[in-house]
Amino acid sequence: AEYMGDIKKIKSMFIARRNKWTTLCSHSRPQNFLRNLCDNTTTTTATPQKSKVEIIGAPISFGQSIQGADQAPRLIRRAGLYSQISTLNNWVISERGDIVVDPPSPHDPQPSARMGRVNNCFAVGRATHKICQVVTQSMANMKSNDLTLVMGGDHSVSIGSIGGLLQVHPNAGIIWVSAHGGLLVPGSASSSNLNRMSLAMLLNKKLVHHAALPGFEWLGEGGKVLEYGAPNLLDPKQITCLALRDLDKVEMNLIREHNIQCFTMYDIDKHGIGDIMKRVIDHHLENDSSTPLHLSYNFDALDPTIVPSIHKQVTGGLTFREAHYVAEALASTGSLKSVDLVELNPTLGTAEESKRSVEIALELTMSALGRTILNPVK
Repeated sequence: AEYMGDIKKIKSMFIARRNKWTTLCSHSRPQNFLRNLCDNTTTTTATPQKSKVEIIGAPISFGQSIQGADQAPRLIRRAGLYSQISTLNNWVISERGDIVVDPPSPHDPQPSARMGRVNNCFAVGRATHKICQVVTQSMANMKSNDLTLVMGGDHSVSIGSIGGLLQVHPNAGIIWVSAHGGLLVPGSASSSNLNRMSLAMLLNKKLVHHAALPGFEWLGEGGKVLEYGAPNLLDPKQITCLALRDLDKVEMNLIREHNIQCFTMYDIDKHGIGDIMKRVIDHHLENDSSTPLHLSYNFDALDPTIVPSIHKQVTGGLTFREAHYVAEALASTGSLKSVDLVELNPTLGTAEESKRSVEIALELTMSALGRTILNPVK
């Protein structure tokens, strides 16, 4: 009897629903009846999944000739990095702390005479290997929308940060934003500092004999990064150089010879930053929108009137808004997987200039994380 009663209830419910649906289909405003039809249905809205930003400090300053860039990670954090990130709706913070590196020593092995002078080669090589290992671990554990943020440090940091990215994403696109090309080659360059050689060290064109550079054996044949084996290197087509305005002749020749996508400040003046960034993004994502992107942001790309606490100042750089638009445009693609911030030296300039430089660096970091003028906050 109970069973038959249940059957009758189900049949009555079915008939009622059928009649309601018949009325809906014949009504001139079916959307109202559709809403009524579903008004007893309980709906749940999924909570948006937050992405993780993993913060890594890389306090290295011996890739250049003056100390102080190692202070930048600490001061950017102190300026309100965590609280600023917390104003965005889409990020949770994972803090790995600063990578501990050994400073140069008079007893460090030196490159052979035929390699020319390479300042602090062994110390920078070991330090960038550590950075590479930490970034590799970070990237390997990332989900699709997570991001690794590496705070330098001078621009030699990028040897490790880009190297680590390539272990997990060998096809990644590199957007190199700097006044300089980073393409100087040991033994044939006007500078012997490794912060001017970072990209050249990572190219797959055998421009550098890594085995002859103490500390950098890990980048050469037979090298190893964790369990990944020999490191992946960059094909020139994976690189875009942006905001260049102080190039060595060697760098000019390499850019032309290997057809590296390059936009100098002249190009930005002529075409505008919006058009330039469209070209950059199309170059990397037009054929494969899933290509991971890395932003290597040297603060000397900005005009020194905006960020004065820079060692090698070059006039005629990016304006405040141009600098932000570079980061905003890349963040808007959803393909930005890692960022390194380099060459801020808070020990240079007056106290006010240093404070302003750190604040600008923090603001650009937030733009790289997706903050825009109308971006909602908590």
